[in-house]
Amino acid sequence: MILNTVPISSIDCERGFSTMNVVCSDLRNTLTVQHISNLMFMSLVGPPVSKLKPKFYVERCLLAHRHADYKKRERQLRVMV
Repeated sequence: MILNTVPISSIDCERGFSTMNVVCSDLRNTLTVQHISNLMFMSLVGPPVSKLKPKFYVERCLLAHRHADYKKRERQLRVMV
């Protein structure tokens, strides 16, 4: 049996737009669609920020040489060669 349901309120939609306005601020105007999608998913579905332990992920990212200056240095090295 298949049931079709209609939401009683638009609270989920409003919550999504509110989250998007926080994620897509003037300071974060260079984020890709994938980054925005990931940040919104974490905000809407993920654990509360107070329970998030980012140390493991930050260390893993740094060990893989994926930090803010990495791409800039990579471009500079290509120009020098």
